[in-house]
Amino acid sequence: AIPISLLDTQIYTVFPLYLKEHFVEYVTVYGILRTFTGALIVFVQLPLTRKTESSSPAAILLITYFSFALFALLYGLAPFIWTLIIAEICYTFADVLVRPHQQKMVSILAPKALRGRFFGIFDMNTSVSNIVGPVTGSFILSHWGGKPLFIGLAFLLVSAGTILYLTVNRWFLKRETALEKSVST
Repeated sequence: AIPISLLDTQIYTVFPLYLKEHFVEYVTVYGILRTFTGALIVFVQLPLTRKTESSSPAAILLITYFSFALFALLYGLAPFIWTLIIAEICYTFADVLVRPHQQKMVSILAPKALRGRFFGIFDMNTSVSNIVGPVTGSFILSHWGGKPLFIGLAFLLVSAGTILYLTVNRWFLKRETALEKSVST
């Protein structure tokens, strides 16, 4: 979850500065993008969440991390408004799917007596990203520019998504095998 939170911190801190390099009316462009995404989330949240409730959590996590990576990559190509709109659609799709499925994973993994602690620890990823993200993103933006920043985030998201997919998939396979053994005995 930390790579996603790092991406979110860049959207709200560094991205407006990056837009300034490419658009005269960068504040307006930023406002339009945030409004578009917020409205899109409102319209697709329930239908997408409902449609994917029975999907494999590992597959959903892989798809969402790759969608976030595509979003970051398209943000790196910011000079074109159409790339930003496509990026926001990728972000919305990923954001709407990942949050409920991550929470579901935490609730499945956590023993009942420790769920509050597990959710607390899980939610710390946002705090860690808020500490590290803005200063790191600003440093990269000021020294190397926005393209390396967002391409680096895309690479981080693909790597984390792949590792997460393999880990979660392995855990669910072990869990299903254990359930099958207990049913057969």
